[in-house]
Amino acid sequence: MLVLLAVLNDFPIMMIAYDNVRVAERPVRWEMPRVLAVAVTAGTMGLVFYRPRGKSSADAGLGEGLAVRGGLDQCDRGLS
Repeated sequence: MLVLLAVLNDFPIMMIAYDNVRVAERPVRWEMPRVLAVAVTAGTMGLVFYRPRGKSSADAGLGEGLAVRGGLDQCDRGLS
């Protein structure tokens, strides 16, 4: 996985290094009101349409479930 990440990371770096874009006559400025509007819209949509999938560990009782069901005792017996 790490090797794949390193290889895929090389492509954008090579594209940037050999970019043939013409230099603008005056500095390019970010349109911050537009950037903020997109960010706020995306964040709001993420909150509105968020649907948790499955149960969380608290709902499933994973933390205390082993002790209540005797799972810890069975694990201890298996080790000794």
